Amino acid sequence: KATATPDVAALQSSTAIIHPEFLRTFTKADLAIIPIDATIGAAATATALLVSIDDTPSKYLASRVSMSGWGYPNDVFKAPAPRLRQISSRVVPNVVCKLAHLGKPITGEHLCTAGLINKGPCTGDSGAPLIVQSTVNFSRSLKVIGLATLTPNDGCSRGRPGIFTRIGSYLRWIQTVTNYDPERTR
Repeated sequence: KATATPDVAALQSSTAIIHPEFLRTFTKADLAIIPIDATIGAAATATALLVSIDDTPSKYLASRVSMSGWGYPNDVFKAPAPRLRQISSRVVPNVVCKLAHLGKPITGEHLCTAGLINKGPCTGDSGAPLIVQSTVNFSRSLKVIGLATLTPNDGCSRGRPGIFTRIGSYLRWIQTVTNYDPERTR
């Protein structure tokens, strides 16, 4: 059942397809496909985004990116945000993440964003998209390059880098599960 207002579209799903290599303790393969049981109508304020097919761990280094989510707005207000929140940041080398998040298993399957005080993925933002704007042949498009993962449990207002699962690492699995053909959407 789907419901929509000018600002919100609430969609239901009866299933989730979790990546078969998912390991919660190491945040390996931290993604799932959630088929929705309805078509998003024209009244909803939703936009289809492309999945990045041409990325490597360094492809988007220093790129300006955005993320939106319903997670905690800060460490004091411990409840979902009352409205969808959005931030902008830049992709930083994973080594910056490793130094800021000692002991976290950050690999080439991750992307990291610059740490900003009181801005970044927080509890409740897991799965939120990391989006980059790209231009090819004078045509702009938005691409999902990551999904929020490893949100800090010791405070998200401290300015540490954000950690995201890199979509490009799992493109074959996404294609297999969804029959997504990236060549049709280039």
